[in-house]
Amino acid sequence: MTAPATLDRARRRLSVLRRDVLAPRERLTLSQWADRYAVLSPETSAEPGRWKTLPFQKEIMDAMSDPTLPLVVFRKSARLGYTKMLDWLVGYHIHWDPAPILFFQPTEKDAKDFEGSEIMPMIRDIEGIRELSNINPNGKSKEEWHTKKFRNGASLRLRGAHAEDNFRRLTTRINLGDEIDAEAWNPKPGGSDKLRLLARRGTTFWNAKQILGSTPTAPASEGGRIDGLFQQSDQRYYHVPCPHCGQEQKLIWGGTPSGDGPGLKYEKDGEEIRAWYEGECGCVIEERDKLWMIERGRWVAENPGASIRGYHLWQIYSTFPAASWRHIAAQWLDAKEAASAQIRNFKNEVLGEPYSTAAATETADEETLYQAVTDLGDAEVPAWARATVWGIDRQKGSADGSESYLEASLWAFGPGRRPFLVSHWVLDEYPQSDPRCWDALEKLATRTFTDTNGRPRKADGLAIDHNGGDAQRVVSWLARMRKIPGRKYWVAVRGQSKGNGARGKTIWPQAAAKRSDFLYTVDVDLAKDEIADVLASGAIEFGVGGIDGSVCLSDPAELERFVSRMLSEKRYPVPGGGTKWVGPKGKGRDGNEPFDCLVYAWALTYGMEHLPGGLRWRRTFAPDPIVRVDTVDDERESLSERAAADAPRRDPEPEPTAEQTRPARPGLKRIRRRF
Repeated sequence: MTAPATLDRARRRLSVLRRDVLAPRERLTLSQWADRYAVLSPETSAEPGRWKTLPFQKEIMDAMSDPTLPLVVFRKSARLGYTKMLDWLVGYHIHWDPAPILFFQPTEKDAKDFEGSEIMPMIRDIEGIRELSNINPNGKSKEEWHTKKFRNGASLRLRGAHAEDNFRRLTTRINLGDEIDAEAWNPKPGGSDKLRLLARRGTTFWNAKQILGSTPTAPASEGGRIDGLFQQSDQRYYHVPCPHCGQEQKLIWGGTPSGDGPGLKYEKDGEEIRAWYEGECGCVIEERDKLWMIERGRWVAENPGASIRGYHLWQIYSTFPAASWRHIAAQWLDAKEAASAQIRNFKNEVLGEPYSTAAATETADEETLYQAVTDLGDAEVPAWARATVWGIDRQKGSADGSESYLEASLWAFGPGRRPFLVSHWVLDEYPQSDPRCWDALEKLATRTFTDTNGRPRKADGLAIDHNGGDAQRVVSWLARMRKIPGRKYWVAVRGQSKGNGARGKTIWPQAAAKRSDFLYTVDVDLAKDEIADVLASGAIEFGVGGIDGSVCLSDPAELERFVSRMLSEKRYPVPGGGTKWVGPKGKGRDGNEPFDCLVYAWALTYGMEHLPGGLRWRRTFAPDPIVRVDTVDDERESLSERAAADAPRRDPEPEPTAEQTRPARPGLKRIRRRF
């Protein structure tokens, strides 16, 4: 390059810097900036050239750039131009309102593809951004794909949400999360909520922004993030006037060729499909009136006063040819003839609504469990309990295990496995890699409790999750613990689901794992089925808790959270009959760990029946009238007493005498005499 050319280029850059950096800026909203500067690139648009904001996009875009709205959420379908709105927001905060930007896609691959298909063409095609960038005249840059810095102080970092470490050590004002319902946004077991981590990036800015959008997957009740945020927002829908009578209404899916009620309707004649809209006013609206309606529409909040700004939009408003009303109807007809997954896709991708698997079975009613709290006064264990068993769940936390922790429940069981929760603990002071974590667990597991008759009670068994981190650490700890007398029922368990709704014959296996004589693989689905029946019947009690830092269920907020966690798994039907258990995703420390603790303890009661000394426990847990039952100290009738009312009582078998239990001499067979 010649000296004059270099000088000329330097002058142009100086001119741009004076204009874009030093000169006082006119205040522009995002939609105004986009209409003035944004250019559609040939790589991503069928019609390259100047951008023109659509009427329903204007308010959304302006909310994105409004410093008085710290959080904006968008629950959407596909084909609404949302990706371009995010592009222009990035460009706006590079060119017009310089700021550090952090943009998360679900995975690193998604982020890298976004950089190549959206960001680089935008930098190249919008002159004001190109002049601020570090791209040379050949369109090349020495910067890494995930980090871009600009001459006016703006910066852009692109990351994948799959790795929790990507959310750390950054301070940014504009924080964007795309497709937040994707599985990559789920926290690792025991990990932190990634949306909260993203929000913390901007805590030092008075005008920090967080923009979160996604095509929904599951409803909020099943862990759907965007649906949960939208439900907390002011819930804005786009209302348009009827071209015939002027009545304003939001457009909804009708779904049937005929029938009462408003919505998008269709009829099929051979291969031809006709689609129209039946308004709330009863008017028939043709698609040719769509653009007229959209141009006169407005956003209406259905939950005014909420602190979060939230928008919902679906394909019926789209101006793309592939989102015509006839095409929407055709997609529905195709989905109906295919598998249920296609119906899910239609609801998510076309209607922009979450999809819940039909006929899910609630484990129990929340109100029933709210009434299950029982105050034993100064005692912790009911006198009718025949066994107390620990269920321990392990959570790995972060990838390196630095945030791992334990959750522990002590369950008391009476005749018929009548369950009583003594309390539930979260042991998170030390990670599992720290020996003090296991010392704390041993101290808790060997603690002496008191029953309502004043008798001291120690746990009879302990079942700890073999998964959830370094499994060898559990094996080593148990090997050491089991050397102490009285701990033969301290075991490790790993849950196994047979899949497709199948169940095994027994909860507890016939034998331990080959590599360890105290590791057992249990049929967790079968155990959950039994527990679900107990929960649904209300035949369960919870102690008040608050024991040495345990969960205090006398606190209404703690009780609500605990019950929610206990009921977070649901049963769903599967093809061919049967049901499968599905747990929540992305709940972090609000997950189903208390339920898992009960599953482990419940399974161990069957293990105690199978292991040496099992006859005693088979008698203990059997709901049979031959079992001797002490008088309970409350007015509730025990399960064995109910059975006794309908059957003759038999005396229990006598305990064996010393002569009967004396070991046989070597070389002689021992003969058991019957009398």
